Amino acid sequence: MKILIIGAGAIGTWLAGLLSLKNRVWILGRKQSFVAINRDGVEINGEFISKPKALVDIRKLNEDPELVIFAVKAYDTKRASNVIASHICNSTSLLTLQNGLGNEESIGEKFGISKVIGGTTTYGITYEAPGRVIHRGYGLTLVGRMDGKITSKLKEISSVLNRAGIKTKITTNIRREKWLKAIVNAAINPLTALNGCKNGDLLDGDSLENLLESTCIECKGVANAYGIELSRDPLELTKEIVRGTARNYSSMLQSIRAGKRTEIDFINGHFVRVGKELGVSTPINEELVVKIKGMEQRLKL
Repeated sequence: MKILIIGAGAIGTWLAGLLSLKNRVWILGRKQSFVAINRDGVEINGEFISKPKALVDIRKLNEDPELVIFAVKAYDTKRASNVIASHICNSTSLLTLQNGLGNEESIGEKFGISKVIGGTTTYGITYEAPGRVIHRGYGLTLVGRMDGKITSKLKEISSVLNRAGIKTKITTNIRREKWLKAIVNAAINPLTALNGCKNGDLLDGDSLENLLESTCIECKGVANAYGIELSRDPLELTKEIVRGTARNYSSMLQSIRAGKRTEIDFINGHFVRVGKELGVSTPINEELVVKIKGMEQRLKL
């Protein structure tokens, strides 16, 4: 399959390395990633994996991809959609494996929601340097159309991911799964970013674990009020993911350490906005948003 990956961060680099073993893969990223990947390829856990074709200018792509995977930060989704628009044809599918809520709708506004495949992944990947990532936590990737239909193209994409060693299942309710993953991210990401700790440190049996639990409960209340029927208990899942990615640094902490803007507005901020619309109190999420934004301001992000 011809695949274009947008974003050469932790997830994008990891996907490019694995998928290019059996597919034709391009990865669109910044200049430093373009140079490193074209020169040295992708390394996962210190071992050379493969050498996808890196791009820094979409105009250098002389073919239309069959699949585009969005691996950019949520605040870059609209810009990325505009950048690749000239290479999206009728047969192109658009898969988002991004954090936060609203990415599918944003992409759908540009290209039509029928072309969009939502996705979540619980794999723990840490970015080390351009073209180099550390895989510290195994997980599961879920993919599904926003209308719930299981099409031959969706099955093909799931098969491509599985053949690359990315454990993937199809769901008929990806919206529910996105909300569930957002609750997990809302609990893990800001707490690890504010405390500068690994995921596993959140299960300390004390204040951090109590705050993790309270955040999950508050977010669950918003999801329920919004009409989302969660497939499982989010607190149970959050702790399961924390244990499975105990040695990993969350994406939000990685962003802070790299001097980059976080996705707080699309994770905890989304729960705050929906809570206000529905009259659901969200004091914990509001405080986390304020604290992360304060950290960004101090770092001048």
